[in-house]
Amino acid sequence: MQRFDDLWATIDGLFWLALGGGVLVKLMFSEKLTTRQVIMTVCSGVFCAVFFSKPILDFLKLDGEHFEYAIVAVLALTGEHLVRRVVQFSRSGTLVDVKKGLGK
Repeated sequence: MQRFDDLWATIDGLFWLALGGGVLVKLMFSEKLTTRQVIMTVCSGVFCAVFFSKPILDFLKLDGEHFEYAIVAVLALTGEHLVRRVVQFSRSGTLVDVKKGLGK
């Protein structure tokens, strides 16, 4: 439980601003979405931004002080799409369905 508390302690106001901005841009430029799709898009964006921003920064060896909020915004913007592709892959077991979505 201590590690989860540490995660929330590192998240600050600018993190949430970047996350909200990414989700807002995603919703503004998406085609008509149902209420369920909006909820899933927001949840996916928040999930990806919160749990994948630090690992991506570490993997790419980027300075969190300079790049963290950009990575958070990008993950909030693309999180729903990434989650959808992973779910499609898990259902079909082939990369063909995943590649179809990446070419759009």
